[in-house]
Amino acid sequence: MLQFIIGRAGTGKTAYMTRLAAQLASQQTQPLLFLVPEQASFDYEKRMLRVLGPRDAQRVEVLSFSRLAETLLPGGRLPPIDDAGRAVMMSLALESLTGRLEVYGRYVKSLSVANELLKLSAEFKRCMLTPAALQTLAGGMEDGFLKRKLLEIGLILETYDALVAASYSDDTDALTRLAAWLPENPCLRGRTAFIDAFSGFTAQEYAVIARLLTQTDAVYAALCTDSIHAAGSFDPGAFAYVRRTAERLMHLARMHSVPIKAPVVVSDQ
Repeated sequence: MLQFIIGRAGTGKTAYMTRLAAQLASQQTQPLLFLVPEQASFDYEKRMLRVLGPRDAQRVEVLSFSRLAETLLPGGRLPPIDDAGRAVMMSLALESLTGRLEVYGRYVKSLSVANELLKLSAEFKRCMLTPAALQTLAGGMEDGFLKRKLLEIGLILETYDALVAASYSDDTDALTRLAAWLPENPCLRGRTAFIDAFSGFTAQEYAVIARLLTQTDAVYAALCTDSIHAAGSFDPGAFAYVRRTAERLMHLARMHSVPIKAPVVVSDQ
């Protein structure tokens, strides 16, 4: 089940969800799950302790998406890679392709170019765009500089990913791995999930939410908007982006035959 808790800023959406969590904490055998942005997790933990008390607060897990992946995914034998390690691996990837690159051939020893490619790699992973998919897209373009550049970026990132995977685990892949791991390991079955303080999600986060919708008993999502429906194909309103987020979450629910309950509209309290 998916249900939205909606309202304008400051109307009490988080307070409503906290009260609901307090009601459910003593009724359910499995811990409740609160997904919030990383920077908000500490404040939410304090709120849970204040409202639920020390005993029931232990029955609520407050996690960011990255912490959810760390908590659920089994530990691997490979050490995690850090930013310095990523820079080294990208430089090695570029050097290993010397002679095969036309656009990037002159930059194989450039640290600034390596850093820019690392930013691209992280962004593509958030969007779940693989190097192979990028090369496929580029292959369908007309011949020209842009096509050659995209093909080379795909080749560089593919080489970089292979080098990293051989020696390290990479947390930028964690949510993608979690979304692929959960169907075979339904460890969230029977739980209730709350999602708060987000206006939108990355492709990786949507993939994880899709698993939440299919495994948990209920997902409650708080959104700062006055409606969960976009005002037509072009919605210029202040809540347009958040409404599109709601529409996409509802689309995921429908794809997986998850019931959608009418939203709770929270007004000033």
